[in-house]
Amino acid sequence: MTWATISPPRSRRLARVPLRYLARLPVRVRDRHFWYVQILLVAVTAFHTFMELRLPSGRYHGLKEMAVILYLLPMAYASLLYGWEGTLLTGLGAAVLATPNIIFLHRGEFEWAAELVEVAVVVVAGTLLARQVEVEAKLRRAAEEATRRLALSEAEYKDLFENAADAILVFADDGTIVSANPASSTLTDFP
Repeated sequence: MTWATISPPRSRRLARVPLRYLARLPVRVRDRHFWYVQILLVAVTAFHTFMELRLPSGRYHGLKEMAVILYLLPMAYASLLYGWEGTLLTGLGAAVLATPNIIFLHRGEFEWAAELVEVAVVVVAGTLLARQVEVEAKLRRAAEEATRRLALSEAEYKDLFENAADAILVFADDGTIVSANPASSTLTDFP
């Protein structure tokens, strides 16, 4: 066994995972869609805080939860752009932005815990959504590749069919000629 075949310890491999994501950050920061996601996050957080401050407790409780559910919008947009990685990071960003709201505006008995659970459920749901989006995107890319290969194969077949020196006749089940190459008309004197 040589040193080249020995993999680093598991702890060192796991330490590289966040570095891989951080290495992509400068590229993402230059992408305008990255900033759209951030603006959406801040807008949802502002709406969430506005709803918490302006609506009285009890009566409009459902509307306040709707503000937390809106965090799914930037997460869904991030999943379309960056896959599960972008959604997970956007969800973590949503949790960080919702933390002051949870700490300062939910002082009743276990209100903070209920709000924390709501945010956690939204982050998990958004991550599951991103996984499904990623699977669908992978299937779409595979279908596009299969279509491209089929078109290439058909073009090669047509080229072979048209340029063959031998007569090629394609018959239907009832015996009628469906197609014939140019060499067949030359060899049989039929147009």
